[in-house]
Amino acid sequence: MNDTQINNRQRNILAFLYNNSQSSRVEIATSLEDYKGSRITIIRDLNHLIKLEWVEQSGGGKYVKYSLKKGKELLIPVNLEQYFTKKSDMRNIRSLT
Repeated sequence: MNDTQINNRQRNILAFLYNNSQSSRVEIATSLEDYKGSRITIIRDLNHLIKLEWVEQSGGGKYVKYSLKKGKELLIPVNLEQYFTKKSDMRNIRSLT
């Protein structure tokens, strides 16, 4: 059993990276409307997700880009209530391809 705990901001980072691979820290921070954090907080969250091997970074300095590690897409939590409110044809289904 995996006892890894992540907070809501980190969940939102994973969801953003699922839809927007190769994103900068600024792009990620801008997407976190309800979970704003300081620059260093976002960096700590990203470093934590990298340590868990869910996110990888490429580039360096101000050109660092973040993306989900291949095969980790299925680890992103799903809000089941929100998922089942949509008709089955309108649901965003995750695949392994």
